[in-house]
Amino acid sequence: MICFHVSNRNYEPGEIIKSNDYLKVTKERGNEWVEHLLEQFKPETAPSRIKCVFTFLDLEQALAYGVTLNEQVNYYQVEITDNPIRCPMVLCEFIRKSKGKNQLYLRSLCEEYWTPSQDWQFFELLSDQFVVIERLQISDFSPKFMGSTRYLGDKERAKNLFKKGK
Repeated sequence: MICFHVSNRNYEPGEIIKSNDYLKVTKERGNEWVEHLLEQFKPETAPSRIKCVFTFLDLEQALAYGVTLNEQVNYYQVEITDNPIRCPMVLCEFIRKSKGKNQLYLRSLCEEYWTPSQDWQFFELLSDQFVVIERLQISDFSPKFMGSTRYLGDKERAKNLFKKGK
């Protein structure tokens, strides 16, 4: 399956990537608790967010995510070599913003993340590894706006679905 990846690292075509070291990133941001909470509700067949690689279904979503990062990033076309799990990325934001809210609310966010029941539009793909096909030279960021629109639509959907943590 051909997908897209965003990273501040430099990868070479043909390189096999087996981890994004995302737990290290979340520790730096002070959000490692989110990963541990999501792991508690992870289905047995899903890859661990702590060890997996993250990709996007299309370039629009990768661009929308990449421009939110406060660093120089590279965009890659990659091939996922296993069956990824699709999770609505916006729910990670809702979990982060819900620190300290009731456990039933947090559980419902985690369960929807792992086994989506709504019509989400912006997914992150979790898998065990990918193979780098090529580093993309992006000069036109206009597709980012379509990806951003999809993410914002999911944000509204989540607000309505999870009414303020009640």
